[in-house]
Amino acid sequence: MYLVDRGEGSDVRFTDVSGSRIHRSEQNFMPSFSMMGRVVRVVSVLAVWGVFGAEVGGVEVSSPPHPTVLLVESGESRLPVWNVAGASPIVDRDGKKTKLRSDAVFFAERAPHYADGDVKIAKVTVNGMSLVATVDSMADISRAGGKLGGTAYFEFTANASVDLKGAFVAVLIYDKRFLTDDRVNPVPEIVVRELPTLLAGEDTKIRFSSPLTDPKARPGVLLLVFAAGGGEVQTNFSAYAGRYFQRIAQARLAAALPKYLAEPGPLDRAAVPALRFNPILPENVIKPKAPIEVMLAVSEKGWVTEVELPEEIDPRLATSLKANLQGWMFLPRIVAGSPVSTRIKLPLKF
Repeated sequence: MYLVDRGEGSDVRFTDVSGSRIHRSEQNFMPSFSMMGRVVRVVSVLAVWGVFGAEVGGVEVSSPPHPTVLLVESGESRLPVWNVAGASPIVDRDGKKTKLRSDAVFFAERAPHYADGDVKIAKVTVNGMSLVATVDSMADISRAGGKLGGTAYFEFTANASVDLKGAFVAVLIYDKRFLTDDRVNPVPEIVVRELPTLLAGEDTKIRFSSPLTDPKARPGVLLLVFAAGGGEVQTNFSAYAGRYFQRIAQARLAAALPKYLAEPGPLDRAAVPALRFNPILPENVIKPKAPIEVMLAVSEKGWVTEVELPEEIDPRLATSLKANLQGWMFLPRIVAGSPVSTRIKLPLKF
């Protein structure tokens, strides 16, 4: 799908602001079990531990899909993760598969589409042990600060619709308060793990553990499954991931808006596209032969808050288009130097 002609401000180049820099913790395989809170004496120092649990998934909302590609820092470049060996990312460097260090820095960015097939994830268990503080005596415990570190244990089953050999999983751990509170930094971490071969229609049990450098006050967990070659496979977690990445994009747009308003220029300006992507549409959906017009309501924050479509289009197409187009973002319309809401009409051709 593409724009037939220019909408308001669409002469400005679109920039995807949804990329999320994520640090990965060193990962080691350990049996899946939950360690109860206790006080452990290590040499002559007391380490205070507590059990933490993570909320899996996210807020139940209609979110724009976000097929993801995982990039990793390699020197001054960012390369797509092609595969994972144990916990170490493998990249394609000049036609040669190269394994990188397991303490790599990852970036999650939008991909144009999902890989073939889908995976159903079930029976998810996330628990673990977190280091709350390290003190010299029991009297110091009341003065101890926040959480300093910990270990998470992951367990789930995966059932793929097609055989997947060489697949891997990325577990994204973040502060779930970020989804509803603009003041909260998600502080994301990612854990990657090589997956065994997933045979179509068969449940495969996955379990592993990983140290965490920054346990969250209210941890949320997203599971992203990737086929060999790095294409994300759609799962029943994909809608939750879409909500998370939409919030990342909203936060980045909010951070960019003050700079935009401070730029010299007219006090009245049209809305300018900031993020646009091709919608992910259902298979076998009936697409209109002629162009259609859509009306977008854009808030003073630059978010698309409402999508109006012709009534005669396929209901499945309408539902999908609304979810996708609500992920588009704009630098908002400016009137007398202040951002205001507006409505934008765009012609679309399929």
